[in-house]
Amino acid sequence: MRRIVLMVVAMVASSLSLVAVSTAPANAAAYSSFAELENNYSSVRYGVAVTLTGRVGYDTAAPKYVNAGTATLQRLPYGASSWANVSSKTYTDTTTDLVWSLKPSNTTQYRIVYSGGTYGADTYGTSVSNVVKVGVKRNLGDNFNRSTRVFYGKVTPSYARRTVYIQKSTCASPTSSSCTWSLYKTLTTSSTGAWSTKLPAYSRKTHFRGLVKASNGYIGGYSNYYVTTYSY
Repeated sequence: MRRIVLMVVAMVASSLSLVAVSTAPANAAAYSSFAELENNYSSVRYGVAVTLTGRVGYDTAAPKYVNAGTATLQRLPYGASSWANVSSKTYTDTTTDLVWSLKPSNTTQYRIVYSGGTYGADTYGTSVSNVVKVGVKRNLGDNFNRSTRVFYGKVTPSYARRTVYIQKSTCASPTSSSCTWSLYKTLTTSSTGAWSTKLPAYSRKTHFRGLVKASNGYIGGYSNYYVTTYSY
């Protein structure tokens, strides 16, 4: 009797490390400030939070945190023509890095605008940070029924009557960037964005994954999992 073996493996993203700036007292003076912004992920699935970490400093020769003023996080979503404020944080003599946790609704750019400030006899000039971009992928909401071998899901946000591509591969390491994938089947979602297909079980171990292409402010993205089937 032939037996069918199935495996479902999560696809995992990596995070970035952050660099802090030291704090030190300063003599009374007027300083130019600088602002920095970093993101822990350059892209996320829809509904997943991204962490933005920023800081405002002065004295580039020996960087220190500013001790006063307001740092405002701004965003520029896909399709928008002007920056909008998200939230503001006030610097004091104990403030270091600034952290925001956000769920972008589509691909969005972020920056920090610093107001400048005065601390004792010291003054800090205004500054604007670098821009970071967070790409947002549609979420295929995928799952797998082992008993029926049905690979299914519901794409969010709304993705009615749109295309989901099912790809297959027989490479030894399906998470490797060198793995070659080919089209297995093209599906059309329902009015609610749902999709499903029954996967075959070949004699050779075969991996399957879903794909939606970039469109309307969303970058292309794959299913949360790839599914492996084979029979023997």
